[in-house]
This record gives sequence, structure tokens and C-alpha cells, in this order.
Amino acid sequence: MSLNLAHNTAWEHPQTVRLFANKPPDERMVAYLSGASPASRVLDLGCAGGRNAYWLARQGFDLYALDASWAMVEHTRNRLRPYLGQAVLQRVLLGRMDDLGVFRCCTFDTVLAFGVLHFAQSRAEFDRALKEITRVTKLGGRLLLSLHSPRSNLDGAVLRLTEEPSVYLRASGRKQVMLEPAQLDQWVGEWGFEPLAPTDEITTPTERGWRTTVRGQYVLTP
Repeated sequence: MSLNLAHNTAWEHPQTVRLFANKPPDERMVAYLSGASPASRVLDLGCAGGRNAYWLARQGFDLYALDASWAMVEHTRNRLRPYLGQAVLQRVLLGRMDDLGVFRCCTFDTVLAFGVLHFAQSRAEFDRALKEITRVTKLGGRLLLSLHSPRSNLDGAVLRLTEEPSVYLRASGRKQVMLEPAQLDQWVGEWGFEPLAPTDEITTPTERGWRTTVRGQYVLTP
């Protein structure tokens, strides 16, 4: 979830881990994968507390998961151990979304990237992540993702656009890439992904404001 591999960040706090772990699995993922073969190999990128990985493990998918927070990784490993056994140590990994070198080319039938790509702090970092996602996805494989729209008001304050287009500054001082649906289709399309369905959005309240989430489903084409 977080891109910061250091300890003592907000992502390491037990309360934050529980918050993400207790969320239900993504409804689009469930709808898409409910009819898929359990032999399908899936990467849950930015797995957080395992809300999606837990569902995938219970369904018997050939699952791998990755997050940049030790606390999230450990919590997810504990949840999945009854299904994956000791293999969970090789299946749930610590790492960054823009460095998937632990995985070979063309490994995954499906890559999930829910609420993670917007943590890129520049277009270059965003593109590095997309390059890695493209590399590890099989031709004809699917990418399901979501990220924040710049129309979000996450901290009770209007987001400020930085000197770099589509990179916004939050009240915390952290930069994040945020895109509208057409922008997301364009950026992802530059790496060979075509939409499977119209990219949509959903707005939900937060503790201090609201979050508008852009949601896309793509297939990797030649």
C-alpha cells in the first residue's frame, strides 16, 4: 500500500492494518474472478491487510501478494497461512510497486492494483510501476486497478497541483499522482492495455472529506 519501506510509518500502525484488513474484498474482483479457473495466477499488488488476498486464497487461486509495509505483509501472511502453509513466506512479499524484479516476465494472468498507483510521487515513478506491471503480465492478461481522482477532498482541503501535471500535493505534504478516467485510460494504454469496460468512478465519504475513486479494467494486447 505505502511506497515507503521504512518502519514507523502510518502504514505500520496496528489500527491502520486492521482498518484495511477488515474491508470487504473488491466487488469487481469478485465478479470477474468468480468464474475463473483456480489455476489462474494472480498478483495482488499493494495487498495491505489482505482483504483481497484472503478471498483469493480461500478460492484456491495461484496467488502472490506484495506490499511495501512490513506490518501489512505480516498480517496478510498470518491470514493466509491456513491456506498456503509455509509457502506463504514466498507468496506474500515485501516490495515496491515499481520494482517487481522478484517475478519473471509474463507470470500473471491477472494483476490487481487497487488503491496503490496513486502513491507514485511523479509521472516517472508511475510509469516505472506500469512498466513492471506490463512486464509481469501475460499477453491477454488482465489488469484491474483503482486510484484517486484529483476531485477528491481527502483531508478536508482542496488538493494543490504541483509543477508537474497530474501530481498533487496533499495537506500532509505528500505528493500523489491522481487521474481522471480518460487520463487513466491514456496512461495505461501507452503500455498496451486496452479497456475491457468503460472506466468509471465512485465517490465515498472519508473522515475529513471525500474520496473519488477511478476504476479501470484492462487487457494486455500485442
